Formats: sequence, C-alpha cells, structure tokens
Amino acid sequence: MTVTSIRRRSVLAGAGATALTVAVAGCGGEKASSTGALELWLPAPQGNGSVQDEKKVYEDLLAPFVKEHGTPVNLTLTTWDSYEERYLTGVSSGTGPDVGYMYTEMMGDYVDADAIVPVDEYLSQDARQRMFFLEEGKFDGHQYGVPYVVGNARVIWANQELLKQAGIAALPTTWDELAEVAGLAHRELGLPGIVMPWGNQARGMLNECYFPFMWQAGGEIFTEDGSRTAFNSPEGLEAAHFINDFLVKETMPRNVSGLNSDDIETMFLEGRTVFAPGSAAKLPVYAEEIADLGFIDSLTNATRATFVANDALVLTKKCPDKELGTALIEHLTAGESMEKFHSDVQHFPPIGSDERPNTDDPFSDTFAETDMLRGLPIMPRGNAAYNALFENLQQMVLGRKTPEQALSDASASGNAALAAGV
Repeated sequence: MTVTSIRRRSVLAGAGATALTVAVAGCGGEKASSTGALELWLPAPQGNGSVQDEKKVYEDLLAPFVKEHGTPVNLTLTTWDSYEERYLTGVSSGTGPDVGYMYTEMMGDYVDADAIVPVDEYLSQDARQRMFFLEEGKFDGHQYGVPYVVGNARVIWANQELLKQAGIAALPTTWDELAEVAGLAHRELGLPGIVMPWGNQARGMLNECYFPFMWQAGGEIFTEDGSRTAFNSPEGLEAAHFINDFLVKETMPRNVSGLNSDDIETMFLEGRTVFAPGSAAKLPVYAEEIADLGFIDSLTNATRATFVANDALVLTKKCPDKELGTALIEHLTAGESMEKFHSDVQHFPPIGSDERPNTDDPFSDTFAETDMLRGLPIMPRGNAAYNALFENLQQMVLGRKTPEQALSDASASGNAALAAGV
C-alpha cells in the first residue's frame, strides 16, 4: 500500500520539566462534590507537539466536566522517560492520581497490589454500548481499564523507490516473500534489506520486532491462566529463527545490535535501508521525505497479526469518589472529547461509535481488520518476563545465543518471576 504524502506537524520543544501540574477549576455547576479536586495523571507529549500545547488541549477538554460537576481537576502531565517511576513513587506514597493513564504492561502489577480497582459497578451502560475495545481492559473478568489510546499499529515501512530500483514491483505479503525480497534488494542495491532497532534500551521495541512475528506464527506470550510464559514454543521459535535468519544471511547487518529507533529512522529517511519496522506514528515524518512510501501492516504466516497500543484510563483505590472518577473517565473517552484529542494531539482511530472516523486515514483499512490487531495482555508480574525475553533476544542478535537458547533462558527467568511474585 502506498501512503500519500502528509505534511508533518512542527516538532516543538518540550516543557523541559519532568512533570507539569495544572488545575482546571470551575465556578459552580449542576453537581457539587465534597471530595475536593480529582487528581488526573497523563503522559506527555502524546503527539508531535509540545507538553505546553497538549496542556491547553486537556484544559479545554476538562472544562465542561468541571463546570458540570463543580469539581476541580488537577492535571499532571509527566514525560514518558519518568512516567513509570513517578507512578510507582506516587502510588506507594499515597500521592498518586485518582484517575490515571496506564499501558497494559504497567497495569498488571498495580492490579496485583490492589492499587487500581475495577470500574464494573460505576461504568454506565451508555459507555459500555459505545466503546469498541472494552475487552482489552479486562483482567480476571473485571474491567480494570477503559481503553483510551488504541492505535499506533506496528507496521513494516517500505521505500518503494528502492524496491523499483532492485526490479521489485510489489510489496511482500508473506514471510517467505519478505525474506526473498529483502535479500534480493540487498544483493542488487548493496544496502541492508531490513533493519531493526535491537540496540534500544527499552523492551517496547519487541512490539514491532518480535511480537507481531510471534503472533503471525500462531504463538502467545503467556499461557491462558497467566501462570507461565508461552513464547518458548514451536511458534515462538519459528519467529525467532525468522529474525535470526536475516542476520545469518546478512540481509540485516549485525550492527543493528547497537542501533536504536532514532538510528533506524535516520537510515530509512536517508535511503540506506529498504524495510524498517516501526510505528504508524512515523507516517508524518516518513511521508514528507520519501516520495514513494509504502507499508505492510501484517505479513501472513499461520495468521495475520500486528501490535496495537491499547493504553487505558484507570481508577485508583485512592480515589475517594469512584463514581465521580469513573464519570471523568467517561467524559474523556466520549466521542466529542476523543475527536478533539485525535485531531489536536494524536491521530488515532475512534475508540467508540460516537466518534466520527477520519475517512482520509491511510490506516483505516488496518484498523477495520480488528481480528488482526493485538495488544499486550494485562499480566501481574509480567514485566519480568518481558525484560527477560528482551535481554535474551538481544543476546541472540549479538550472536551469543541461538534462538533455542534465547527463548529457553528467557522462559526460565520469566516463569521463575511469575511463580515467585516478583
């Protein structure tokens, strides 16, 4: 699929501080709360603008809620690099949010610690009927998260001009085709056929460089009951071998072990690689610089699948008025609010039937194929397993472990953590 050029929004400087706290206050309303202000924590920046830009958007979004309920909202915006640390400190000290934003790999440990609570008894029937992705926020049959940011699918970006120079007319659709096309492009052009950011310091790169392939092979991260890891399987091993074969055949250079996402972006923009897995959020950057840009949302193997973010708003145990806290969640996820969020902050697809879809979105077909879209599960103590998998696959990329050794060692570490409750 070729993506038409979209003008990139200006990238502004960040706020320069770890956290920015603002208060949104009203002057009376239909309801009044005796609980004082609600504390709302969100990460920023979510889009390509600055923290200050997004602060203004959130202030505008919160103003009608404050007016209706007569309850101020203290909004804290925290940069991504310190988000998890600030959450841990705030919740542990009792100074955390009443309502907050969490990605699913964060949520499991807070569920386990009884720090966030289900919204089952507070969520309105109207919200249940209009929201598309509620199942993604469930754990053990309870609604712990209300999906808020569902999008940023992981794709394989393609420089189609380079493909044409190599005599390749169409994008690959299967694993075998990608291996063949990337190898041919490498031989014809003397460039890497594909590069991946295995030098990243964060495990999130697995969302684009391992999990989609594992799911496409038919594998899973954890067993259904959550007691053990499931990636050390024939399917998980098939995915690991698929990645490792690019290195063995030199279609992907070994130095990717030292390249992070910024390095890969630069290589792709400069025409020094044909394929580069990455997020859909790269579209404004890539489309401005690459005249003939394409992407593959999912290759076909046993099935089609790719990662999609399913970050959610959660209600903490600390919140003194949980009905009011849930009302704030419903306000932020309502169609009118989400249209402004998706227009002014981050261009993700609708999360509910009350939001008008953007028919010009080049990823509209991708998000219409809902069976293909996979998020990480809510899993208590799952981070240790993710970290072990990330570290061992990096060892594979360095050539220090075979795919079999990497998955076996990662599974052993992950299972021990799950069993020990750490």
